[in-house]
Amino acid sequence: MRRKYLPRSGPNFLGLLVFLIVIIAGFFAALQVIPLIKSDQYGKADRFNFAIAGNNTALVSLNNFQKSAVFLKFPDNLYMSEVAFGYGKYPISSVYSAGQLDRRGGETLSQTLAEYVGIPIGGYVYLKENGQTLKKIILSKDFLVSQSNISFPDKLQIMYLVFNLRDDKIKEISLDKYSSPLVLADGSVASSLEKDELDNFFAGLFLENSLQDEDLRLEVINTTKVFGLGSRVSRTLTNIGIAVVNVDSSSLLLPNCKIEASGKALKSRTVLRIAAIYGCTVSKTETENRAEVRVFMGVDYAKKIEL
Repeated sequence: MRRKYLPRSGPNFLGLLVFLIVIIAGFFAALQVIPLIKSDQYGKADRFNFAIAGNNTALVSLNNFQKSAVFLKFPDNLYMSEVAFGYGKYPISSVYSAGQLDRRGGETLSQTLAEYVGIPIGGYVYLKENGQTLKKIILSKDFLVSQSNISFPDKLQIMYLVFNLRDDKIKEISLDKYSSPLVLADGSVASSLEKDELDNFFAGLFLENSLQDEDLRLEVINTTKVFGLGSRVSRTLTNIGIAVVNVDSSSLLLPNCKIEASGKALKSRTVLRIAAIYGCTVSKTETENRAEVRVFMGVDYAKKIEL
């Protein structure tokens, strides 16, 4: 009795081709939808800055309008003499862990770096592996599911921008070669880089062009008992392109930041940006001042930089 052999079924190339076409089409369709997703923070200012914590500490500054990025890497032993919220002094690699004792590691690192670099930082992500290039970090599933205070829609927007960035639009800077050794009291050696050196090195790097274009004159008034607080705020605002014409202090003791603005300045991008950074209330003033915008810094900000 003869055996009957069924013909062998070869690979279904047509089905595989259709499957690949669907996957590719879905991918490109997703890329078209991502820009339409409503963001919480990203895209509401020229730049969105956020800190990266984990095995390495880094800072990312994304310019959505100019389609560019700055990726700043810090030496693990960079000495932070002013850790936010009064935690004291730590190497930068330990700042997140110090803050986590009170379940605010990301906020502590973000505020510490904001004061150190002199720019507003809108969020953080914690990644176990983050010592690679910017694209490899951001375009990974770890970034998407990372512990963070950046919303999921914002993460998608960030991934979309970085995916489309040309390599020549990404400025990657490692501070290792710019820092100098610092011998601590216990004899250990850390890295050091002073703020004034940073300001010279980073001049123009974190500008927000829409603020610079408005060219409003601004006055910063310290209403707290923290010496030098007004100068700290002035440094940050200057670094993002705002013209600070005067820094002063007042005997008033305001609990929160307040902005007074006149004329068209009241609804300017400059006022909106400052209010978003420091959580200020905004009011109109009819008083003639040297500055069109006056920022009164309150106790709430002083508590963040408690030294």
